Order: sequence, then structure tokens, then C-alpha cells
Amino acid sequence: MRVLCVTLNYADAWGGTTLSVTNFAQALDADILSFTFEGLIPKARKGKCVYHIPVPNSLTGRLYSRPNAYNLRQATDLAHEYDVIICHMLFRYHNYWVTGLHKPYFVVPHGSLDPYVFTYRRLQKELWLLSIGSRFFSRAEAVIFATRREQEKAFRGNGSDNGKVISWGLKVKAHDGSDRAQIRYKLGIPRNARMLIALGRLHSMKRPMEMIEAFALAAQEKLHLVIAGPEEQYTVHELQTFAMLCGTRNVHIIGPVFGNEKWKLYRAADGYISMSARENFGYTLVEAMFAGLPTILSPGNDLSMDISGEKCSWELKTDTKEEAVRAIRSFAHSKTKTLHNMGERGRRWALKNATFDVFRSKIRELVFSQQNKIAVIDKTSKRGYTNEK
Repeated sequence: MRVLCVTLNYADAWGGTTLSVTNFAQALDADILSFTFEGLIPKARKGKCVYHIPVPNSLTGRLYSRPNAYNLRQATDLAHEYDVIICHMLFRYHNYWVTGLHKPYFVVPHGSLDPYVFTYRRLQKELWLLSIGSRFFSRAEAVIFATRREQEKAFRGNGSDNGKVISWGLKVKAHDGSDRAQIRYKLGIPRNARMLIALGRLHSMKRPMEMIEAFALAAQEKLHLVIAGPEEQYTVHELQTFAMLCGTRNVHIIGPVFGNEKWKLYRAADGYISMSARENFGYTLVEAMFAGLPTILSPGNDLSMDISGEKCSWELKTDTKEEAVRAIRSFAHSKTKTLHNMGERGRRWALKNATFDVFRSKIRELVFSQQNKIAVIDKTSKRGYTNEK
């Protein structure tokens, strides 16, 4: 059975979504078809089984990611060679297009149904739900959520009726801590100081300014905060200047880190913090857990519900700076052994629930159950389609 992942803008600039699509494709031995902005294609991910359909810089292209008629016919011809579709992301033309293929398909929202998403461009999204969304979700074989909280928070319950929760998985190699001192020396952090790290785009959704303010108010002389991530709404200089205005010199804004450099940062740290307004999964959170770090998590981190019984994190109930300050102070004053034990409990959870092998097994069991169906009946046309070639 041939599987096709359909997504938008398959490029590293789109962060965690691109990583998730890659993992789905690898787990299902699937190809990838991406409706990609023309200007992004030179920087997009390429590969033998990756197909980019150009989206023009027109009004319908910018607002709805709709290709022109010629490229759309090419996409349709290609899609008809596959038996099952995995449709990633919402609110764009590719959702409507997938329903018209008359093939069994699964939907992966990637946090698009979080109420936070409806705090901007709400009218456009509400119209999409009314005109396309209900039919799109009801026809799907399943709507796949990364966490229980993501499913529970789905806007007005959309997609929950046939929802399935499968935790995303990571491929993680064993790492040692031999370069801990080197990284701290490079950052100007003393060996005996405690180091808290945050990783993510420098964007208001990640709330880096609120994090810096809470850290400054916690006023812990031997605690350092390192924020790593690509510039987006904020620059490194802007956030570093803001930290100085807040009266703290123990904040280090270092820009993006990737690959082994990122893992060196985890190994040099004592804990991880995320004050993000929305994380439907949180790849860097899970990486930190694999690295054995205790965590401080805002209520926007959906994975916190799944790990709440593990005693591996400070789980904030609100986004108030007062609660964040208390958690940061508690982290700063905790015994080293306490932090180590918290980190180990988180690492054991990650090894049991968030490896790529676990994800691959669960997603294949769900999707390849299609092979046991003699025919799939389109709910509108009543036309049957077999999975046999």
C-alpha cells in the first residue's frame, strides 16, 4: 500500500511541523507532496520522494495556498498513484483538494485546533470550519493528535469524534557529558552555577520576553538562563537588550543551534524551561527529557498532561509571571540530587513513550489497518475504492 503525506511548505524554516512530516513519512515509507510558496522552494527540503507544488504569490496563493490550475492537475495526477493520504495542517486549499481525491485519508492538525490559534485571523478560520472543516473531519479515517491535551483543547471539539492520540517520536543517539565544561566556558557560565535553557523561535508565541522578565524577578545570582533559537519577531540583540533593562546579566541569547551543537547545550544544562503560549507536542521538551533534564512548563505545553504523574517537571497552572518566578526559584534552590532524580524520571518516560520506534509501531498499526478493508466507501458519492492495485 502506497502512502502520500500532503503538507504545506516542507522546509526547515517551518520548524517542528517539517520534522513531524519527515517522521510520518519515514515511519510509513511514504512520499511527500508539499504545496510550497514559490519563494520558499529554493530553501525547501528536497529528496527523491519529495514533490513540491509551487504556490504563486497571488492573493489566493498567499491567503489560501492554492496552486495554479496546471500545477494542481500535476498534483492530482501524482496523488492518484497512492492508496492512502496523510494530510498535515489545516485551513488551506490542500484540505479541500484531499477530500476530492476520493481516497482514504488521515488528518494531522499539528496544533491548528488549539484555541490560541483562533486568537488571530479568527473569521477566516471560522469560515473554513463552517464551509469545509466539518466535512473534512467527518470523512477522515482518523484525526491524529500528538497529546491528550491537544485533543481535549480542539476548538469546539472539531476532529475529536474520530480522534486518535499518538505521541510523536524522536530518533535520539546516546550522548555523554564530556563537553559540559567547554560549553559553559564558551558562554561565560561558571562551573558551579546552575544553568536553565530554553530552545525555540524568537517569537512572541514562545514568550521569550515574559521568560526573561520572570527570570530577572527570580533574582538568583548563581542561576543562568540560555535562550537558543532563530530570529523571527525578535532579534538576539533586542532580547539581550531587554534582559539588561530587566536588570539581569545572567541571560545569554545565542541564536539557533542544530545537531550536535544543540545536544552539547542540553548536556551542559541543569534544566529546561518553556513558557510558550502553545506547544501541541514540543520536540525540544522531549529532547530535554531524553537528556535527563527536569523541566519548567507553561500551561501551553500540551505534553504536560501526559507526563503529569511522572514528577519530572514544574507544571505551571497559569501564565502569570508570579507563578513562573516561584518555579524558577524552586529550581534554583533544589538539591542537585533532586534535579537528577526528576530528570531520570522524565528520561524513562521519554524512552518508553517518545522514541521513533514506538511512534513508528503505533502509526503503522493505525494507518495500515486499511489493508484489511475490502473497500472504502466515500460518504458523499457512495463510490467504492479498493486498496488493491
